[in-house]
Amino acid sequence: MDTITAKRHIFSMLDGDGDGVISRQEYLARPERAAAVLGRAGDDPLVSLARTAHEKVFASMDANLDGPGHLHRV
Repeated sequence: MDTITAKRHIFSMLDGDGDGVISRQEYLARPERAAAVLGRAGDDPLVSLARTAHEKVFASMDANLDGPGHLHRV
């Protein structure tokens, strides 16, 4: 798989509703989905840590504060 195909595949996994945009809500749902699969409670310290990390990563991806991530940015 080439780099562009891999990026598009990852993007499509993060774009929950398939609208071509990774919203803050979609991105921050990742720790919740992982916690559910792993059987961890929402108040688990690891889940809290993951939430915080995802908040920071999303903020860094939207450094210019213009909104959600679009496929053309990857």
